[in-house]
Amino acid sequence: MSKVDDFLQHYASEFYDAEKAHAYYLKTRQLKPRTTSGLGEKQKEAWAYAKNGITDKKNLAVQAAKDAEAKNISNLRAQASQMRANLSSRLKMFGASSSSAERQKIASNLTSAISKIRTDYNAAKVKLNSDYESKYQTEYNNITTKIAGDPKSKGKGKAKAKPKAKKPAVTKDSIYVNGKGTIGW
Repeated sequence: MSKVDDFLQHYASEFYDAEKAHAYYLKTRQLKPRTTSGLGEKQKEAWAYAKNGITDKKNLAVQAAKDAEAKNISNLRAQASQMRANLSSRLKMFGASSSSAERQKIASNLTSAISKIRTDYNAAKVKLNSDYESKYQTEYNNITTKIAGDPKSKGKGKAKAKPKAKKPAVTKDSIYVNGKGTIGW
């Protein structure tokens, strides 16, 4: 043993466990506020001055954030009211100046656009499903051939299908109501 080991062993107890001590510390630690009871008069004044300064800065920051948020909200409300006014004027203009022929033309354009979008959507959906199905099938085939070709898995390549148990025929005598109010065999 070296001198360092002797020195450490001299001050360490065989019953001391550092991990347990640390776990106990973590379990029982509590933050305690500073007290001014042991301070002198000047130290108490300095303590109060620093504490008040920190509190004032914090209050100013909070108030500035509140003011900025209120200004932002008022700007957004002004924009929303302007947009509402714009929309209502457009609707009034559209309703007053357009004839039924114009409305019919707009309606037919909208229905044709909607039907075109629906057909495009259905075509994209069919293409996506077929792409997914082919990719899935390819991946499945690769996995099954890999398992079947693996020398470690001889006899394990394909799982044997378990025969399905047939449900018994339902007769008046075989039906009962269990405690939950459902019908079962």
